[in-house]
Amino acid sequence: MYISQRSNGYMIQRSVCRNRRLLAMAVSAWLALPTAAAFAAETGADVKTADVNVEANAAKEEAKYESQSTTIITAEDIARKQAKSVEDVIFNETGVTRTIDAMGNVGVSIRGGDPRHTLLLVDGQRVLGGEAKYNGNGDELLRIGAENIERIEIIRGAASAKYGADAIGGVIHVITKKGPKNPSVSLNVEGRYHSSRSRSGTETNTLPTNFYLRADAGDMGKLNLSGWTSKREVMPVYSHGKQFLMGENWYEDFKPSLRFYGSIKNDGVSGSYAFDDAHKISFRFTTERENMQRRNKGELYPLGSFFEPMQVYQRDRKRDTYSISYEGRIGKNTDYTLSYGYGKLREDDSTLLTYYNSGRDKYSGKNSLAGVDYLDHTQTNVDLHFNTAASDAHYLSYGFGWQREYAAGSRLRNAPKNYTRHINPWDYDKSLAVEDNTAGVDDAPNSYVHNYKFIRNEHGFIWDKNGEYYGRQAPPMTYEEVQSVLPQIFSGGITDPAMQAKYDAFTALLRAQNDFANDPRFAGTNDTYKMMPVLGYYGALAAFGPAYQQDKNITFNGMYYGQGFAERKNQLLIGEADLTKMYAYVKDSWQVTQKTILTPVLRVDHSDRFGSHFTANLGMTHMLTRHNRLKANIGTGYGEPGLGELFYNWEMYGGTGADHLGWYWIGNPNLKPEKSLNIDLSIEGENSRTYGRVGVFHNEISDYMTHYFTGQLVDFNFHGRSFRNVPDRIYSFKNIGKAKLSGLEAEVQHTFSKHWSAKLGYTYLHAVNTSDEELPRRLLDRPRHKFDIGLNYKDEAHGWRAALWGSFFSRMLDSNSVKTDDLFDKDANGNYIKKRGDYREKSFGIWNLLVEKDIRKDFTVYAGIDNLFNHQDDDRAYHDRTFRFGMNMKFDALGSFLGAGIHRNADGVLVDQNGVPLKNFYGADFFLRRPETATDGRAKGSIDFFGDYRMRTNAYRGYNRAEMRETKETQADADAARNYADRPAHGFGQRLRIGADYRIDDKLGVKAVLATGKANDAADPVDENKGLGGVHVERAEITGSPGRWDWTLGRIHEPMGVTGYWFGKEYDGARVLYTKDKTQIALGFGDFSRTTGVYDSAYSHKEAATIRRAPTLNELLGYYTHTNDNTNAHLYPMNYDPNAAANYREKYNNAGKIQDANGNWVRDPALSDVQIAEKKLAVIRELVGILKSVDAEMQRRADAEPGGHYENQWNKFLMEGRSHDAIASYAYGNYFYARVVVRRSDGVVRNLNENYRGLAHFKTLALSNPHTLTPIDNPKYGGVEGLMRSEHIRTMMDDILKEVEDTGSTYETEDGRPLTRAQAIDRMFTDFVGETATIRGSDTGSNRLYNGISHFLENLSNSVQYNPVNGAPIPLPGAPTAFTQPGFLLKHDVIPKMERAGFLKVRHQFGARLGAELWTLHSFGHGMDVKGEKLPIANVIGIGARAVLGPRTMLSLDYGINRAATGRYFHGGRDIYGRYTGGGSSPYFWVMRLDFGIPDMDIPGSYGVYLDYKNFEHGAFLGGTGADLPDRYLDGIRSFTAGISFVPARNLMLEAMYTFGARSTQMRDTLYTPEHFRLGDYTRIQLTYRF
Repeated sequence: MYISQRSNGYMIQRSVCRNRRLLAMAVSAWLALPTAAAFAAETGADVKTADVNVEANAAKEEAKYESQSTTIITAEDIARKQAKSVEDVIFNETGVTRTIDAMGNVGVSIRGGDPRHTLLLVDGQRVLGGEAKYNGNGDELLRIGAENIERIEIIRGAASAKYGADAIGGVIHVITKKGPKNPSVSLNVEGRYHSSRSRSGTETNTLPTNFYLRADAGDMGKLNLSGWTSKREVMPVYSHGKQFLMGENWYEDFKPSLRFYGSIKNDGVSGSYAFDDAHKISFRFTTERENMQRRNKGELYPLGSFFEPMQVYQRDRKRDTYSISYEGRIGKNTDYTLSYGYGKLREDDSTLLTYYNSGRDKYSGKNSLAGVDYLDHTQTNVDLHFNTAASDAHYLSYGFGWQREYAAGSRLRNAPKNYTRHINPWDYDKSLAVEDNTAGVDDAPNSYVHNYKFIRNEHGFIWDKNGEYYGRQAPPMTYEEVQSVLPQIFSGGITDPAMQAKYDAFTALLRAQNDFANDPRFAGTNDTYKMMPVLGYYGALAAFGPAYQQDKNITFNGMYYGQGFAERKNQLLIGEADLTKMYAYVKDSWQVTQKTILTPVLRVDHSDRFGSHFTANLGMTHMLTRHNRLKANIGTGYGEPGLGELFYNWEMYGGTGADHLGWYWIGNPNLKPEKSLNIDLSIEGENSRTYGRVGVFHNEISDYMTHYFTGQLVDFNFHGRSFRNVPDRIYSFKNIGKAKLSGLEAEVQHTFSKHWSAKLGYTYLHAVNTSDEELPRRLLDRPRHKFDIGLNYKDEAHGWRAALWGSFFSRMLDSNSVKTDDLFDKDANGNYIKKRGDYREKSFGIWNLLVEKDIRKDFTVYAGIDNLFNHQDDDRAYHDRTFRFGMNMKFDALGSFLGAGIHRNADGVLVDQNGVPLKNFYGADFFLRRPETATDGRAKGSIDFFGDYRMRTNAYRGYNRAEMRETKETQADADAARNYADRPAHGFGQRLRIGADYRIDDKLGVKAVLATGKANDAADPVDENKGLGGVHVERAEITGSPGRWDWTLGRIHEPMGVTGYWFGKEYDGARVLYTKDKTQIALGFGDFSRTTGVYDSAYSHKEAATIRRAPTLNELLGYYTHTNDNTNAHLYPMNYDPNAAANYREKYNNAGKIQDANGNWVRDPALSDVQIAEKKLAVIRELVGILKSVDAEMQRRADAEPGGHYENQWNKFLMEGRSHDAIASYAYGNYFYARVVVRRSDGVVRNLNENYRGLAHFKTLALSNPHTLTPIDNPKYGGVEGLMRSEHIRTMMDDILKEVEDTGSTYETEDGRPLTRAQAIDRMFTDFVGETATIRGSDTGSNRLYNGISHFLENLSNSVQYNPVNGAPIPLPGAPTAFTQPGFLLKHDVIPKMERAGFLKVRHQFGARLGAELWTLHSFGHGMDVKGEKLPIANVIGIGARAVLGPRTMLSLDYGINRAATGRYFHGGRDIYGRYTGGGSSPYFWVMRLDFGIPDMDIPGSYGVYLDYKNFEHGAFLGGTGADLPDRYLDGIRSFTAGISFVPARNLMLEAMYTFGARSTQMRDTLYTPEHFRLGDYTRIQLTYRF
């Protein structure tokens, strides 16, 4: 921390000016009211300055005279830690403690107050955070980028009288950087690495990278503008105690994350306009996009771990804030600030459960949608503040304001106003599990989203399960009671008379309410349910087959059992609430004596929910000596509950096991505001080297509000899917009476030498709950002792700096460590019994190290380690040891980076080191330019040769989603699937260009440029030309410039629009240009096909079509392959087509059959039993061939992927090794009998249809071990596949007979009919093959012990046996086409090239700073072919403008619309068959680009920075952009791009651009529901050398 050496504010002289000086310094911090300017007091005094360093030091000096303890953290302090967010900075300060909630959200506690007692301000505005206050807005600290901060003020102690509600504990006020006087650009890039990223499937191959770019235009007359953009990667905080390993306790390596991780992107612009010295208007607009995720999993034990799912929390948050203020003065003694602020936040959260890998299986959906939550939150405020110097001794501040807060969302279901909304689960995840994968046509995705009905009764707050299942009245006999007596109903009757009475009563009610005899709805009801309607109402006999499923026509009080529950599925209850507040305050800074200042404050706040509340504060600052001060404060505080605390009804997350219970919030609408009384006393002082402070404080909070575990659980049990109890703990809020916070703070800062300085802070805290015996007496998350230590080293001469800092926390009760014994105990009513929780006391320290080196004045590199000693605690969610490395660069208006020697001469002109004037600023030709033949003055016959070499790398960080699964009704082409997957990619490319410019005459010239690579090398996301091939003519034109006219023929470069984003490449044709004064007209015509067309669009669309597809595994076999239902429901319901390669169960059954006149399949009388058996074997062999083809195709796909792996499923079915271990053995292992009797000549009779035990006639089946009695071990029979051929089966039957016969044996059937030996073998052969396939769990089919082949399909159908696509019901890759049917094709959108087009452009320049353009382009030729109809491609009208904001600052705007039929076709003008409807709307585009600086390859050290925002609706962009961005990131996309160009040496330019926030402008189709989508961030870096 900086120690000020200034003392000019201490000696208070009698002179009026000195008195006012001290008064102004004392009140300046007080003037930072919710919307007051940070230096409003300085406006009326002589301490105001535009220099930020002086401002920061002045703020520190002023803090000395502030009665409350105030710490100023300057931009220098932030830079010393290279902090990326406010969270990285403040927790090393005295009295400030970090808290963490169960979802990893950080809170800020000041002097033991709750996080909600800390008010967070940014530039005087309350931060728009969540709808609840219980955890404060501390998590917003992570979202506030530290690079954009000028200083942070930490104000300790109650400040409600000054700042309003919620400042009971203190205030953190973040003041952002204001625009400096001179132009500059700042850039920071940082990478991070933590060792625990290994063995976690959540990490990518790239390291998290942060960047920050800010451009300040400086003062442009009375206008000052600044813009910035940043992206920060929030790394996962992995669990230290939990690790999941592939194959051991999960399907892949995985570590649970304790906090959300992902990316946060911030963009903003700020500015001011000073009308005069006393009046100024300022504005600040910011936008933030947050894409975060958190993955968790509870069970570690190997068996339970595989059954318990992984939780995947998704969070998308977007927030926009707008503020505008006007500062003015009334007379000489009063200044005022009128401000308006508006913020809006939208948060969309969802929770997935995945039962396999990370929820990204390539072929199958393994996810369940566990929860959906969204929140809309807005805040509007208007504030007016005045400061008046009433006299030499009194400085008044006063004002009033209005604020309205509104929130709506599924969290606030208990709000007074609510409504329901249905959701489509496919909108949240496309990898949800489905039963039969028909894209929602007849199959619902797996979703647990449910609008649970809750009630309060004597047992507390419980889920009204009975109300949802039974309706308004419970029946006489419940479902559970029926299940308990079900066996008795069918075995002599119910034994309990009371239960029998209930059964009879309910039966009578159901018969009275349902007319089983006459109502046609019951025509299909089985007789059992008509006789026993209670069983039919509940579907109690569903296990006995489809005929016994629940009959929903049987109703009780008009509703079937579970109807209310079913109606609430995929339904959200949305609550709305608002809160309006007004306030007024007055404050006097009263200089009582030369050494004493008193500051009384009185404030009234009025809320439409909580009425009016007065707060007051009296502060004193007394100068003991020149450098020592006594400070005292007494005041009251006030804090209101948030909308969440009042109206929550929200499952924050669901439980997945006993080790990971869920968390359910219930609001309390009866909460009262908290009130506090705060007293503190402190002494502080400083000398030339040391600053010290010691103080005591006491804060009593009445009606203290706390969140607490109610002791209750609610168990949704995920609809019975989990094998463990998975309840949620119910948490709520209440006022508990009184809490007392007392403590001591001490701090010392000392400078040892010019190199070394240190800081030591200590906080003692006694924070107790004095009222509620159900809660711990000590307040949670408050350390009894806290030590803050910092050690700094600085060597200015050599540019080295280092910092070591950390905090040690002692004796803290951790709120997240609660443990409860016997948690699952229930009372007699089945409700969970309340239990008291115990908390662990902890002591620990966190230490950090950073080293910096200045390479040059404005170029710094650094490296550091966070959490130096790698302290990890899952309850506190601290990052493990993290390594940081980065660089800071700063460019000023003179291009000082790398010391280029550029300066201003005596005339104020920018010159290089040789005094040559520079030209890289916007001159008179900034908008209107003619060809060089008209302007460069070159003579006839002159020739110039030129060229450049460029190498570049580009990459985009795709979302890498699970591969799109085909369904039975939809298919996708390869490009559509690629669009959806959004795989990351990177590339490297080179380009060489050489050209010549020859002057035929003074005003006639010819220019030609040859280049390597592609003609439109910006169109593709990544470069593929690693060499220098693909030579082509880039430009070839002849230009004449007679008078005001310019004409050009050839391959011409021509941008359309001011920015050239819509088109900025070459076309082949002619152009005429006319220029007069400030107006220019261009007319051209030619062939644009070389550089137009969009072939890499991110859009796809579905078209109805006839599709041809392979069968699913269910359809191939004719069985459900993933059910445990041992009934006929195991059979897959489908029609039988003998010509289709599907339903091999029916193919097997119907082999040897023909259709009769009625279409029934009957035996072919022309075929013998043996012939029919041969046909059945042929069916099985055909099936095996398909299975092998599927394996081959799956292996090919796996080999094509890096690291791909596939387990051959047929080989797995065969399984190498002993037959009794082989899965395939179950197909033949039951072969123990034969329906043949052998009568030997010696009189012995061998009946092969008798009990096989002890008999020897099957010993030949398994030579290695006759006790296994399975034939596949004997190689004589060819194994599994050999036994699908008649010759091997007959050989086996022959061997069996040989074991029991002798020379004179005779043969007969079991009923005595004689057989020849050949007939006996035929009989055994046909019996082994079987007649019909068996069905698992039943006696259906050829299921006897003399059957073999008939068991094969049943065993194969079990998903464990043959499972090539992980249980996915998708068309099998590699299987033959089996079905031709109506369906949908998902096709990639392709925008065709323009063959011929003409354009007209009119430009006009208004003065020296503004130009405007109007242009139009029309295409001609064949147009776009849509189902035989030719659609015009382009009919574009555009308008643009360019404004010079400074010598090197330019703002460019473009807007246009494509009115052609092709544009409308892609923008809503096509039907489900892909035909043009004639409708649709015309797509538009617009671009806004701000350029600062002009890179000039003739001027080393020159640079340029730009920031743009662009929005191209689908069908508006036609390819050929002049922006250095691929087509995929323009067509139908809105995004930001930040770029920088720098010239380190003459003829050498380094360029980098980064595109982020890329989102679709409209929805695209998928195989399921349409979706809005995002594209991964895009980066391009290139180096160009000119020769």
